[in-house]
Amino acid sequence: MSEMNSRDAAGNGMPLPVTRTSMQSFADDPVAMMRKLKAEHGDVACIEDEQAKAFFVFHPKWNQFLLSQPQLFHSRFFAIRGSRRSAQRKLTEGLLSMNDDQHRRHRRMVKEPFSRKSIGSYSSTIQKLTSELLAGWQVGKTVDINSEMTHYMLRLTSALLFGIDHPEKAYAIGEKIDTWVRYNHRLGPMAFGSHPDLANEYEDMLAYGEELEDMIREFITMKRDQLASRGDGPAEDVLSLLLAAHDAEGEINEDQLVGHVTLLFAAAHLTTAHTFTWTHMLLSQHPDVATSLLQEIETTLGSSVPEMSDFARLPLLDRVLKESMRIMPASSYSQRTNVAPVDLGPFKLAPGSAIIFSQFMTHHREDFYPEPERFLPERWLTCSPPPYAYLPFGAGPRMCVGAGLAMQILMTAMPMIMQKFRLSLIADTSIEAKVISTMLNPMLPVMMSINEQDGAYSEVNVKGNIHSLVEFPSRIGSRKKMVA
Repeated sequence: MSEMNSRDAAGNGMPLPVTRTSMQSFADDPVAMMRKLKAEHGDVACIEDEQAKAFFVFHPKWNQFLLSQPQLFHSRFFAIRGSRRSAQRKLTEGLLSMNDDQHRRHRRMVKEPFSRKSIGSYSSTIQKLTSELLAGWQVGKTVDINSEMTHYMLRLTSALLFGIDHPEKAYAIGEKIDTWVRYNHRLGPMAFGSHPDLANEYEDMLAYGEELEDMIREFITMKRDQLASRGDGPAEDVLSLLLAAHDAEGEINEDQLVGHVTLLFAAAHLTTAHTFTWTHMLLSQHPDVATSLLQEIETTLGSSVPEMSDFARLPLLDRVLKESMRIMPASSYSQRTNVAPVDLGPFKLAPGSAIIFSQFMTHHREDFYPEPERFLPERWLTCSPPPYAYLPFGAGPRMCVGAGLAMQILMTAMPMIMQKFRLSLIADTSIEAKVISTMLNPMLPVMMSINEQDGAYSEVNVKGNIHSLVEFPSRIGSRKKMVA
């Protein structure tokens, strides 16, 4: 437990910025709780109950303090680790949960599949699976775009990670990892305190993890045999490249390889799927931006499939994605744990304290992003936020190794979708967004109609708590009329 006295770290007797409430209240609505803490206490705050406490920072300078000192502040991708010999521990033992020298060594090996040279070889797979997605859509139909994007990213991540030579086996593992990830997100609040109502589901997750570990190990053996029989042919998937590093350097043992595979998948597919969902939603509600983006795509690409060499010629698309990930960051907060005593603003922290920084809160600071609730891609023509003020992929020595691949997927698929279809939100649909175990999730189906690409974008009325996160053009117009 962290040490907190009535005096602050400077010893001036000022009251500490502490809100006493249940940890469950944070888990129930992280954005609402963080906004409350920021309003009441400023850039450094704490919540505590009888069982636990957590510290929060809301300014880029504190993000930098945490993220630039990985030797002092350790990372753990999933909060629930399981016992030392459990499958749950092995599955969560990948790069994203490693620290210190172990993290540096493994990052050097794991980042190779995500280098610019390597991700260029994935273009044909991205194009192929995006074309398959679009072939299944029909004009006049209505779809839950989040379900569509999640299924698409499940297939794509499975193919990129495990290869396309055994698509059904790869997809089966991907589905199983997806279910295991959802277990972890659902049970994440257990890390902040006792939750007897989740105990049975925790046991189910541990048993499911055993099945998943066996399946991954079996696939690794099959992939290694396949690579041995093929000889020195080029590796075309992440697992093959990881196996090459494993066999060449001998620094990745089998348990760690299982963890790397699992956490790389876990970090990739839902975050990118949600980014697609929020971007489609934002474009649908901002017709001027969508129309300009369509014009850029048609002028630059015509009907051709986008290649990596085209990305620099799509500057508006880059700004649209950048602004989407600012206003609706798929990963909305993350946690670090200090391994030594440290002063955090007015607090003196004992080792093992939970410290939370928030992409969402940082991205919505008015001092760095004027009118932060507005979707304004043009802000990036002049906006130059300070270091650690924009961090959809994290920042510092632990910045996401897959950031380049995620952007390649987004920059490839978005033009292909817009070249063929106009996606429009269904009028009066309810859009509810909630952060569950760090991720900003759509809580209800995001219903959109599939139309011929005629460029006739128009905003529609929508309901739900999305209005507390994004201010749509019609609301801005209404507000200005009321003021006038």
